[in-house]
Amino acid sequence: MITWKSAIEEAKQGLQIIESRPTPEYAWYAYKEGHFLGMSRVSREDAVSKFNTNVVEKVELNKDDILAYAEQQRNIEQLAYNIWHKSLQEEWGYLSSEVFNVCYSEAYERGHAYGCDEVANMMHSVVEFAARILNASK
Repeated sequence: MITWKSAIEEAKQGLQIIESRPTPEYAWYAYKEGHFLGMSRVSREDAVSKFNTNVVEKVELNKDDILAYAEQQRNIEQLAYNIWHKSLQEEWGYLSSEVFNVCYSEAYERGHAYGCDEVANMMHSVVEFAARILNASK
């Protein structure tokens, strides 16, 4: 069984990674009577005072970079989850898929608020309990 951190590292292998979330960059475009007057990269207040108008539009200049970073993170996390879950299935490979799924569902309910590693820890007690029930029913 691998940890969530190890699954993340494995998921990142071979990928060209954007290491940190880009800081949003904004520009404020000033208009008056339907005409563009100019732009400020400082603040809305700067654009209002510089161009003597209250019609100012805030534009995120690097939105595509931020969206690309967010998509990359979602893809890495999905791949890491698949790696982690497969590892968990392999650790408990002697269970039937039905028993594994029931145990995983219960472990997830008990531990998901604390992360995948806690779900894996919960699997131990849930599987032990399930094994006692299965043995008692024989």
